[in-house]
Amino acid sequence: MSNLKFPIMKEKKNFVEKAEGIRKQVSEYKIHSMYDYMSEHDRLFNPNPELHDFVVSFQHLVYAFDNHLPLNTEISKLSSLKFCGDNVPVIEKEKDEVLKYIDFFISYLKEYSV
Repeated sequence: MSNLKFPIMKEKKNFVEKAEGIRKQVSEYKIHSMYDYMSEHDRLFNPNPELHDFVVSFQHLVYAFDNHLPLNTEISKLSSLKFCGDNVPVIEKEKDEVLKYIDFFISYLKEYSV
């Protein structure tokens, strides 16, 4: 699970910092193919569990900011991303999808949030 703690106060600055922290972790994460873990049965079919953890952290952050924000509906789809297989470019594309939503949330916070 991500080591990011969620802000107690609903200050925009806290949410921006947490979102930027999650974004940094996702963008710096090195994608693994299932073949990288052929000897580790538990990671063979889920070689990138950390990405799932980052998605959950991001979803919780957006919900904590505003549980009525329409973005919550959109990012719920991120839970269906697999982040696995032998096709690293496809996994990178899924990772980019997560980054797109994180960037949108950060932009929203900076431009429209009070």
